[in-house]
Amino acid sequence: MREKDRFGPNIKRIEDEIIQFMSLSPIFFTKDPFVNIIRAYFITRKSLTQREIQKLTKLSSGKISQVLKILKKWELIEKTDVSNTGEYTYTMGSIEIAFLRYFNIIIGDILKWEKPLEEMKNKLKESGESVKNLKGYEKITILLDLFLKAIKINAIVMKDFKSNND
Repeated sequence: MREKDRFGPNIKRIEDEIIQFMSLSPIFFTKDPFVNIIRAYFITRKSLTQREIQKLTKLSSGKISQVLKILKKWELIEKTDVSNTGEYTYTMGSIEIAFLRYFNIIIGDILKWEKPLEEMKNKLKESGESVKNLKGYEKITILLDLFLKAIKINAIVMKDFKSNND
C-alpha cells in the first residue's frame, strides 16, 4: 500500500465501521456483497490498485477483477494510471456522481418489478370472490398498490434524472 494512503489505527477503525455499514446497509445492497465492500473502499480511499484491494479485503485477484469490471461497467470507477510494472490504479472520480449513478442502477432494478407486480394484482382481481374473503387479501392488495405507486414515482424520478443528465 502506498505510504501516503496508510491510515493510522484510529482512522482505520472508523474506515472499518464505514465499510461494515456500507456492506450491510440495504441502500447499498447488491447481489454480490463484495461489490459493496470494494465500492466502500473506493469511497474511503478514492484510488486503489488491485493489490491494495487484495490487502484490504483478502479476496482473490480473480474476484477483485470481477468486481472491478462491474464497478467500471456501472461507471463508478475508471482506470486512471498504469505503473512501470503494468499495475493499474482505479479511481472513483466523484462520490456524488458515483452515488447518483448507483441510484440510477437501483431505480432501474426497481422498475423491472412493475410488470410482475401488475400481473400479481391482475391475478388477484381475476380470482374474484374466491380470494377476497381470505385472511391477508386486503393487506396484500394494499401492498401491491403501494409498490406499484412507488415504482411509478421512481419511473418519473428516473426520467427526470436522465433528461437532466443528457
